[in-house]
Amino acid sequence: MKWIKKGHIFKPNGEFDWSKEYAQVPTPIILKDVYRVFFTTRHYPNGNLPVSSIGYIDIERNNPNNIINISEVPVLKHGDLGSFDEFGQMPADIIKINEDTHYLYYTGWSRGESTPYMTAIGLAVSKDNCKTFQKMYKGPILGINKFDTILVNGPSVIKLDDTFHMFYSSATKWIEISGRKEVFYYVKKATSQNGIDWTVNNNFCLETIIEDEVQNAPRVSKVGNEYHMWFCYRRGSNFRNEVNAGYRLGLATSTDLINWERIPDNFIGLEKSTTGWDSKMMCYPYMIKEKNKHILFYNGNYFGKEGFGYAELKID
Repeated sequence: MKWIKKGHIFKPNGEFDWSKEYAQVPTPIILKDVYRVFFTTRHYPNGNLPVSSIGYIDIERNNPNNIINISEVPVLKHGDLGSFDEFGQMPADIIKINEDTHYLYYTGWSRGESTPYMTAIGLAVSKDNCKTFQKMYKGPILGINKFDTILVNGPSVIKLDDTFHMFYSSATKWIEISGRKEVFYYVKKATSQNGIDWTVNNNFCLETIIEDEVQNAPRVSKVGNEYHMWFCYRRGSNFRNEVNAGYRLGLATSTDLINWERIPDNFIGLEKSTTGWDSKMMCYPYMIKEKNKHILFYNGNYFGKEGFGYAELKID
């Protein structure tokens, strides 16, 4: 097996006032004729302070480089003054509940004072095959609690039998480096019987393999008899300046959704390009599969400022 990079798909061109730059966290779903890929984008209504919104593009299933449609308005309204998603949302996972209902799990963020931001996890619902979404609640369905004491974000949800399993990032600390605040977070797991109310714990899912490692954006799916978790990881300190310290893609496998084994990077075979949009960073992966085709969407440089592209699995 080998992953083959297929190139860059999309970055905003600034044509919409709510979408000036960035296409972060590509979150695809499979529709009848297209892949619809949701993403978060930024605009700057107050100087250099960003506000982020969720949009989407539709791309051809047989040729994902062909963009068919771009959303002209965001799919969610921002939260009210002081709420957890006042300044923006980021898509995380979309799951089909029944023939008429999809759940969109998303990260909402607000500005902090002692730290740059705070995040929590929200839930929206679509009744029209993911054309529009409405928030189920004004507040988060998972925020800080006795086990997750600083922030949570980036959920991936998979339903097995009568139980929902959520994998998400939970922060353990903020530190200050050269006058800049940096956060450290790692992958955890929660469970629910309804996809709304969650039971959390203090256990982390993945071992760390590099100095000061940070893990983010877990995405879990079933592949054959295993579960695959794609995620991204980096150094928690000096990652903005040091070569090879920025985000790269990681993969772990499990047979029970509890015990995870990390796959060596050289076996995955997805490295940064020597030049171009993903030459400095690869992050926020999301794999979809249909029949024997496996497609991995991911962001490139500067946390998605240069947009997203995809790779496809070649099975020998």
